[in-house]
Amino acid sequence: MIRAWLLVALASGGCSAAANLRMGSTSPSTGGGGPSASGAAVVPNVVLLPRGQAEAVLRSAGFTEPVNFDTSACGSTVDNKTVVELGQVCYQMPAAGREASLRLPVTLRVQHEDPWRGRSASGRAWFLMPDLAGMPLATARARLRALGFAKEPLISFVQEPGCRPNVVCRSSPEPMSRADTSSDKVLVVGQPPDPAQSPTPITAPTRAPTDSPPSSPPPPAKGPADIF
Repeated sequence: MIRAWLLVALASGGCSAAANLRMGSTSPSTGGGGPSASGAAVVPNVVLLPRGQAEAVLRSAGFTEPVNFDTSACGSTVDNKTVVELGQVCYQMPAAGREASLRLPVTLRVQHEDPWRGRSASGRAWFLMPDLAGMPLATARARLRALGFAKEPLISFVQEPGCRPNVVCRSSPEPMSRADTSSDKVLVVGQPPDPAQSPTPITAPTRAPTDSPPSSPPPPAKGPADIF
C-alpha cells in the first residue's frame, strides 16, 4: 500500500518535494563558510613575528597541524628594508592572504643568525650597512663606529637639490647591504657654506690709532754755575 502511494505521489507532481528532501540532506551549512565548514582558511601573515607568537597566530586561525621549520638562512633583511632579528620569522609557506586547507602544515623559516654582523663564506668579516640618509655628518660617523666600523668613512661633498649642508644624502655601500669591514665606506654629504662667500659680520667700528704726542725735549744738563 505505502509503495503504491509513493508511486502515485511521484506521478502526480511530488517529484520536486522528493528532490528537495534529497538535496536538503547533503546541502552545506549557510553559517558563513568558516573553517569548520569548509576545512580551509586564509593564511595569516606571521613574517617578522617571534616564533612562539607566529605559531599562536596560526593556531588561532585554525591551523592546528604541527608547523614545519625550514632551516635555511634568512639573510639580514626582508625585501632589503626591515632587519629580521634573532628568533623572528623571515619566510612562510603558504604565503599570507592565500586560502589553504587546515590540514596542510604551514612551513616557517626563523632567523638563527646575527643579522647585523658576521663572516662571509670566505671568512671576511662584514657589518650591515645602516641607513644614514638624513643624519648629520657627525651623527652618521658615530653610528658607524658604534656598529663596529673602525675605518673612518670617506666624505664626498656635493651641491645637489635636497642635500642639506653637513647632512648625509646617501652612502656606499647601499643601506641594508652587508659591507666588508675592510672596504671603504663613502658618505655623500651636502656641501657646507663657503666661508669666503659668507656675509661679513657687522661689528663695532674700530677706532684708528691716534698719533702719539710729540715727545718733550730732555731737560738741559746742569752746568757748574747751577751747582753753586
